[in-house]
Amino acid sequence: MPSLNNAVRTGNMIQKYRTGFQLILATFLALFIIPSSLFAIFRKRLYDMKTNGTVLNVSKTKCDADCDTHYTYHVNDKTYNGSVSGIHVEGTTVELYYNPVTPSESGLIADEETGLTKKVTGLVRYVTYADELVNQGCRHYTVKKKTTRKRGGVSNTTSKDVSMYECYITYQYTVKGKLYTKTATRDTKKEYTAGNDISVYYESKSPENSTFSPDDYRMIGGIASSIVCTLIIGLLVQYWLVSKVKGVGSFILASNVIRRI
Repeated sequence: MPSLNNAVRTGNMIQKYRTGFQLILATFLALFIIPSSLFAIFRKRLYDMKTNGTVLNVSKTKCDADCDTHYTYHVNDKTYNGSVSGIHVEGTTVELYYNPVTPSESGLIADEETGLTKKVTGLVRYVTYADELVNQGCRHYTVKKKTTRKRGGVSNTTSKDVSMYECYITYQYTVKGKLYTKTATRDTKKEYTAGNDISVYYESKSPENSTFSPDDYRMIGGIASSIVCTLIIGLLVQYWLVSKVKGVGSFILASNVIRRI
């Protein structure tokens, strides 16, 4: 019987020192994670507004030859779309001529034969390859994703191919009645196609600045801080139990040993 009591006391003492060491490590970990989590929670977001957008065009690369320029222009408070061969800078204005009888017909050069006689200023929206079969769609590639699982003290690592897509995407969105068009590259697990509905995040003060990804890390910061706080509280409770309740430390130590066998 005395030998059993000595074994229990020894187990309690070992687990008490072990828990105390884990508590010290967790405290040092919290000193690094908690400030970062608070910064993520309370930082001012750059892209602080959200709206719905539409994908206009998707290609593997930016067009630099044999391109079509797509533009918009207004006639009698109505918006028309058009396109011409060549490259123009997105977001710039361009001088156009349209047919007053059929305003949807337009071009860069006045032509009385086709009726393009009225001058108007248009806005360049985006540039695409003239041949829709060239470079259309996203570039597909694969990456290796490794997963390690530990069972019975033995680690087993497996890997599998994960499909990824690199896309050069032109999209549009509306803020307070004004239409914006932007082109950006994106690496994603989703393959985008023209016509897809997307979420767009933009700056409230400068709506022309936008992105696909939310500039919001509050959830990540909250989860990280919650995990660290829960870990510290759990170790504090465990340290108190090991210190005050006879046999708890030995039981925890024995359970850990059995689990690793």
